[in-house]
Amino acid sequence: SRDTLPSSMQNGVGTYGYKWEKDSKKRTVLEHEGKVLQRVFEMVAHGDSCFRVARTLNEASIPTKSGKKWAAQTVSRMVRNPAYYGLTLFGQTTIANGKQKKTRREAWTFLPDATPAIIKKELFDRVQSRLAKSRELHPGKAMHEYTLSGFAICGLCGSPLVGSCLSKRYRYYHCRGTYATVSREKICEARYIKADWLESAVWQKVKGVLSRPEVLLAEVRKQTEAQQAQLS
Repeated sequence: SRDTLPSSMQNGVGTYGYKWEKDSKKRTVLEHEGKVLQRVFEMVAHGDSCFRVARTLNEASIPTKSGKKWAAQTVSRMVRNPAYYGLTLFGQTTIANGKQKKTRREAWTFLPDATPAIIKKELFDRVQSRLAKSRELHPGKAMHEYTLSGFAICGLCGSPLVGSCLSKRYRYYHCRGTYATVSREKICEARYIKADWLESAVWQKVKGVLSRPEVLLAEVRKQTEAQQAQLS
């Protein structure tokens, strides 16, 4: 029954565009958020990426449900939510041993009056078709490994270095600060670095340190003393 709905649905947390009404145990549409939502779906349907949508919303100073800035993943999850055309399914996931797991389709329950539609089903379907085409063109699977991703940082701005493959053959690292994000403009002019050269140079340094255990021990002592100084 609706009395057994999860707390996330009862209070509407994370459900942009709606407010949960405790008395009626239904969602109602928030007009201003509903207009933003309609705009988001139309932008994606016309070919705008989730990244571009998130940046457009941030530039317009439109906050998320929690008052934070938009991220591409937030937009992506939102435009895949069938509740926005009135389809509310309960029981799609369950908690087992503290972990969330998907359930079989037979266990799902359709709640016909829980969520009013903000967009038309036709618009939702157009967006799903556009997203599917985007996945075909950009599968998102890395073609090569980049050992230093998450470890190396830019010497100019301090941003992380990430891997890039040019012409589907040549591996490079480049600074994340060299391109704009959904919340900031480009901040760095660093050039691409050949991945083979950088990884080889780093490995030579690592081998040099490993061959001198006294260097490692000195660094451990230094870190230990620094931690003790902070605690004292």
